[in-house]
Amino acid sequence: MTINSENILKTRITDISSDGSGVGRVNGKVVFVPYTAIGDHIEAIAVKVKKSIIHGELVQIVTKSPDRISVDCEYFASGETGLNRCGGCDFRHISYEAELKAKAKFIQNAFTKIGKLEPEFLPIISSDSTNYYRNNVQFQVGQSENDKSQVLIYGFHAPKSKAIIPHKNCKLYHAEFAEIAEKAIEKICNLGQIPKQICVRKGHYSGEINAVADKTITLIGNHKITDTMCGIKVEISPQSFYQVNTPAAEKLYGVIKKIVVPKDKTILDLYCGIGTIGLSLANEAKKIIGIEYVESAVKNAVANAEINNIENAQFICGDASDLPENIRPDVVILDPARRGCDFSVLEKVKNLRPARIAMVSCEPATAARDCAILGQFGYKVIRVQGVDLFPRTRHVECVAELVLPQNI
Repeated sequence: MTINSENILKTRITDISSDGSGVGRVNGKVVFVPYTAIGDHIEAIAVKVKKSIIHGELVQIVTKSPDRISVDCEYFASGETGLNRCGGCDFRHISYEAELKAKAKFIQNAFTKIGKLEPEFLPIISSDSTNYYRNNVQFQVGQSENDKSQVLIYGFHAPKSKAIIPHKNCKLYHAEFAEIAEKAIEKICNLGQIPKQICVRKGHYSGEINAVADKTITLIGNHKITDTMCGIKVEISPQSFYQVNTPAAEKLYGVIKKIVVPKDKTILDLYCGIGTIGLSLANEAKKIIGIEYVESAVKNAVANAEINNIENAQFICGDASDLPENIRPDVVILDPARRGCDFSVLEKVKNLRPARIAMVSCEPATAARDCAILGQFGYKVIRVQGVDLFPRTRHVECVAELVLPQNI
């Protein structure tokens, strides 16, 4: 589309949506424009128009928001510079304080507007580091479309695209990850295979590092690495989930502990992964029962209990809805994937009637939805707190505290 004065939209950005776009209004319609900041006066061009919504692309910033900062990454897909590059970050153009305010509002809007709930919202907990915090990265691997030599490239996808943006100086992960990825690419080429992904992982405290192609072929280091989380030594297989920001995850686990109050309690840890949450509570709890459907993660969890001489933890491989009938937990921890809990899981939890539930999620919208369902089952959401595990991106972790009214 040719940009001219007739199709330019002029608006002031007054909010940020949960997908990271700035929000304005033009002629009664809501306009979403990526890479803008609250307080920006902008000009944008419409790229998609619906009945009451316009998705726009930034043309220029007429007046800059005081939240704006200098972009510190040449690969950031900043509309201000006209680039369409890496989609790894959303907020490198605003201050971290502004980012935290936006994320706190994402959480509040999810619970009040989607869940129709009115909990107390505790202040969001920040990450100690906003750069170089990721302990693992999944590099997308492919061939350059513009390179006739068909040399393999690796990097992140462009925004809303499958195009791979190659770069070596990302500020989200450890500097040596790019070097490890290059060595892994060389090895995999020698094997005559082209993987879709190469995952590089490093123990935050242990310093152990490995590179695995498509989560099955170990190219560098050991197949499993070890690390420490909340003083618990853990082993991690390539297929197993592990929080990407270890120090921030330890803050998250501290929030969970305050909700659970583990002393002498039987705690059911659903979607337990390699067992880190439950094991961090085991020294005070009566018993930990973890359920996880990824077999390698369950094997890790069992090994992690043994490594730490924890005898009051049991881990079961199975779906979260397939709960053993003899379980009678005092507390349930729910930490599902981004899509949230299946209704069948929430029904099973309802039937167990735990006095307290900790809902942990990296997607406030699905957490709010699931908490609303638990509300229909008699539970009350009394507090919600955000913990930022993913600085400079739109993603944020949150924890909700649910109780049966008679236990308030």
